[in-house]
Amino acid sequence: MKGLYELYVNRNRLCLVLVFLFFIVLLFRLQEIQIKLLPELTPLRYFIVTDFPNHSAIDVDQTVSLPLSNRISSLKSVKRIRTSSVYGESNVQIDLQFGSSVSEFKDGLYQLLYEIKEYLPFGVRTPKLLERSEYENPFVEIVIPKPENGNLLEFDYQLQRIMEQLERISGVISVICFGDEKSNVLISLDQNHSKFFPIKLRDLEFQIQSGLQSGSLGKYYGTKEATEIKFQSEISDSFILKQFPIHLGNGEFFPLERISRITKVPSRRNFMTRWNGKESIYIRVAADPNHNPLQIAKQIDVVLRKNNGLPGIKIVSNSVSELRAQLFQFFIFFLISFGFALLFSYLLYQNLHGVIILSLSVCFTLVLFLHLLVLFSISINLLSLSGISVGIGMLFDANNLTYYSIDTEWKKSEECPHFIKMEKGVRSIWTSLVSSSFTTIIVFLPLLLYVHEWREFFFGIGLCIVLLLFSSLCSSIIFVPLFYVSLEKLIPKSHLPPNAFAFLERLRKKISSCVSDTFIRRSGFLFGLPILMIVFLYFPKFLIFPEPHPVGKSIQLFPKQNISDQELGGILLEMSHVCKINEPNMNLLVIPIGGKKFQTLTETAVPFQIKILGEGNHFECMTKLTQLFPESKWTIKVQDIPSEITKSLPFQSKDHLTILNANWDLLVQFYERVKNTNHSLDGKFSYEPKPVAMEFWSPKKIPMGMESADPDEFRRQILYANHAKYLGVIGPGEKEELFLSTNWKENSVLGEENRNENHSKDTMAIQKSIPIEGFYDKKMETVYEDYKRESGLYYLEWFGGNRLMQDSLLDKTNGFQFFLHSERDEIVNFFIILSSLLLLSFCFVYLLLVAIYESFLKPFLHLFVCLVVFVTAMITLFLLVSEIHFGHYIGIVIVLGVSVDNISIYDEKWREFSYIQGTEIRNAKVLNWIEKPVLLNSGTTVFGLLPIIVLNLTGMEFVRSIALSMLIGILVSLFFFYFLYPKLFGKNWV
Repeated sequence: MKGLYELYVNRNRLCLVLVFLFFIVLLFRLQEIQIKLLPELTPLRYFIVTDFPNHSAIDVDQTVSLPLSNRISSLKSVKRIRTSSVYGESNVQIDLQFGSSVSEFKDGLYQLLYEIKEYLPFGVRTPKLLERSEYENPFVEIVIPKPENGNLLEFDYQLQRIMEQLERISGVISVICFGDEKSNVLISLDQNHSKFFPIKLRDLEFQIQSGLQSGSLGKYYGTKEATEIKFQSEISDSFILKQFPIHLGNGEFFPLERISRITKVPSRRNFMTRWNGKESIYIRVAADPNHNPLQIAKQIDVVLRKNNGLPGIKIVSNSVSELRAQLFQFFIFFLISFGFALLFSYLLYQNLHGVIILSLSVCFTLVLFLHLLVLFSISINLLSLSGISVGIGMLFDANNLTYYSIDTEWKKSEECPHFIKMEKGVRSIWTSLVSSSFTTIIVFLPLLLYVHEWREFFFGIGLCIVLLLFSSLCSSIIFVPLFYVSLEKLIPKSHLPPNAFAFLERLRKKISSCVSDTFIRRSGFLFGLPILMIVFLYFPKFLIFPEPHPVGKSIQLFPKQNISDQELGGILLEMSHVCKINEPNMNLLVIPIGGKKFQTLTETAVPFQIKILGEGNHFECMTKLTQLFPESKWTIKVQDIPSEITKSLPFQSKDHLTILNANWDLLVQFYERVKNTNHSLDGKFSYEPKPVAMEFWSPKKIPMGMESADPDEFRRQILYANHAKYLGVIGPGEKEELFLSTNWKENSVLGEENRNENHSKDTMAIQKSIPIEGFYDKKMETVYEDYKRESGLYYLEWFGGNRLMQDSLLDKTNGFQFFLHSERDEIVNFFIILSSLLLLSFCFVYLLLVAIYESFLKPFLHLFVCLVVFVTAMITLFLLVSEIHFGHYIGIVIVLGVSVDNISIYDEKWREFSYIQGTEIRNAKVLNWIEKPVLLNSGTTVFGLLPIIVLNLTGMEFVRSIALSMLIGILVSLFFFYFLYPKLFGKNWV
C-alpha cells in the first residue's frame, strides 16, 4: 500500500485520469449488464399436453395418459409423474430430481415422444412439451375494444399491422390473438336426406374434400421448355359450394344445397373475449426470458403508441411492472440512504471535504460493483435486486472509517509525507476492515457453494451482497486515499473545536451511571425469564420464503350442458358490474381456454376463464362471481395468478396426504366415506371426483333383413350432430373454415332462446331415426370428469386435517397406499442445513481471525461477541415478528460483519492506547476515537433501512425482512458497543 499511496502523491493527475477512465469504460459496457425478470433457474417441472378430441376422460386416461406415464417413467432423473385426464385432453406433469441433467432428460423425452406416436390411438394429436402451465401469465396482455360501428376492414388492417410489428420485436417469441377469428361456413345436412338420396356421409365428406383440393401436378417437359401444371379447387366460395354436384355413383348427381343449408356461423370464441363486459380483441405476447425485459416492454409501448388507428388499446398485464417497481424503489431507497449519509458526514466533519470524498468514493464503489456484475455475468433481476437494495446501505461503512482514520492521522502528524499519513491511517484500521468484510463474505460462501435445492434461487441475492462488500473494501483502500490527497488543497477543511462532540461524552457518562452492573443484573433477572416465556409461548412460524401475494385470481369455467348465448351473454354483462360496485379499480378479463389448438365447431359453450386484475379485495369479488355460475351447469376451478417471484420459487410441499389405489372405485368410496362421516375435519381434497352419466354401446350381431345397414354411418350421424366435422378452408382471399354437421340449424347458430330445446329434440329425432337397438346393446354406467394418477396409480390429495392423516395411515387394506408430505419437515431440514452452514462459516471465520491476529485465543473473543449478537437479535426478532424465514437470516448474517467490525476496531485502538494507565480512562479514549465513525455508519445504514421497513410496499416482503433484521442487529450491536465492550476490555479478559 505504501508504494501505491506514494504514486498517488507523486503522479496524482495520472492516477485520477486512470480512475476516471475506469468510469468511462463502464459507460461502454452498460449494454453488457444483463437485466432479466428472473435468474436462470433450472426448470424441474415439465408438462406434456396431448389432445384427443371427442373422447371421454376415462378413454383419455386409459389410452393416452397411462401409456405416456409408463413410458416416461423409464427416463432417468424422473422423480414423480402425475397425469390428469379430462374430456379430450391428457396432461402429464413430470417432476425431476434435484441436480439432474435437464438436457439429457429432454433429449430422451423428445426421442420417446417421437417413438410413442405409433402406439397411441388414431386421432390423438401431437403431444406438446411445456415448461409452464398454459394458464400462467404471459409477458404482456393487451386488449383492444371492438368498434361498435365503423370501418371493420380498417380495424382488421390495423390489427394485423400491430400483430406483425409485435412479432418483429427482438426477444418476442410468440404473439397470439383472441377475438379476431373469422366466421365459419357450416353445412347443415337435412336429417332425412338419406331417405331421398342414397349417399353416405363418408362419401359426402370425400367428394367435398376432393372439391376443395388444389395444388401442383409437377412440371411437364416439352420440346422447348418446362411447363408447370397446377389445378384449382372446384369449390372456390360459398356460392359455388351450394351448387357443388354430389354424385350418387350411378351417373346421377344433385346440388349440395338440395340436402343442406349452408350458413355462416360466427365464432363463439369472439363472443367470449371481453374486457370489463365489452367484446374486445385480446393479444398475449410471450418473450424470451434471456432478453432484457425492459427493452422488450419499451418497444411494445412504442408500437402501441404509434397505432392511433386502434382507439382504446391498453396493456392490462405486464410482467415487467414488478421489475420496474423494484428498480424505482431501489433508487428511492438509495437516494434516501445516500442523503442521510451526506448529512451525517457533514455533521460529523463540519466541512465539505469529507462529504465530497465520501460521495465520490461511494459512486466509484458502485462503478466497481457494476464491473464485477459484468465480469461474473450476474443479471439484475427481481431476486438480485433484493440483495442490492439492502447491501447499498453498507457502502459508506468502510469508506467512512478509512476517511476518518486518514483524517485523524493527517491532523496528528503534519510533518510526515502525505503517503506516510495515508499508509498509517489505513494500517491502523486494516484489521477491522479485512475482518469485518471477509467475515460477512465467508459466512455467505458456504451458502453459495453448497449444492441444495434453493441454491439457484438465493445465489444471486448472496453473491450481490458479497460483491458489494468486496467493492466497498476495495474502494476504501484505493479510492478514498486518492480523493483525499487530490482534494486536500482544493477544498478547505475547517478544524472542529475541541468540544464539538462533548455532548457524546456527557451522554455516555450519564448512561453509564444509570446502567450499572447491578442494574443490568437486576433487569436481566426481572425481564429475562418473562421474555423467554413469551418467546416459548408465542414462538413464530418458520418459513423458507415468505409467500408472495398473487397479482390476481383466475376462475376457469367448463360447461356441463348446453348454455345459450343469450343466457351466457347476460351472465357476462352482469358480472362486469358485480365487482365494480365496491372495487372500482378492479378489472375483469374474459378469454377462452386453450387457444387455437385445432379446428372445432361445437354447440356447447366454449370453456373460458375470468381473470380478476387490479387492486382490491380479490376474494370478495371471486365469491360474487362464482355465485353466478351454478355447479349444476359449470365446473369451476379457482387459481391464483402468480407473481413473477412465485414462478421462480422451488416447489414447496404443503401439509397433505396422498392416497393411492389401483382401483378407482375404491378411491371414490374412500372419498365419499370421508365426505359423509367427517364433517368437522379441518381440511379438504385437492379435487372432487365428479360423476358423469355415460351410455356404453356394445356391438352385436346384425339382425336378419338389415345386412346392408352400415353401423359406421350411424356413428357418424350421431357424432356430427354434436361435433361438426372439419373439412378444410374455403374462400378466394380471407379463408374460412368449412364444417359438416348433421344436426345444426340456423336458429341454433344464431342463439335464439329455444335453442337448447330444439337441440335436444333434434338429437332425439336423430337417435330415433337410427335403428340403434338393432346393432348395439346399451348400458348406462357412471364415469367421472377427471381421472388423476401418480406413478400409474389413481390418487387423491387431502390438504390439512391431521386427524384424517393419522387415521388413514392405520388403514392399509384393499390396496391403499398413504404418503404423508410434511411442510414442517421440509422447513426443518432447510434450517438444519442453514445452521450447519452457519456453524461451518464460524469455523472459517475463526481460521481467518487466527491468520490475522497470529493467535489461537484472541479470535474466541470475536466469535463470542458474534454469538451474543446473533442470539440477542434472534430473540428480539422472535418477539417482534410472527414469521421467521431466510430473509431474516440474511439480515442477521450481514450484521455479524458489523459486530466483528466494531469489536475489531475496539481491539485495535485498545492496543494502540496501551500506554494509558487506568482502564476507565483508556476506555474513554478508545470510545472518543471510534464512536463517531461507528455512529455515522450505524446511522447511515439505519436511516437507509427505515424507508424499506416503514413503507410496507407490495413485493418487498423479502427485502423488508432483511432490513428489519439488520436494523435489530445494528441496534443490538450498538448496545453491546457501549455496555459490553468496555466491560470485556476493562476486566482484562482480552
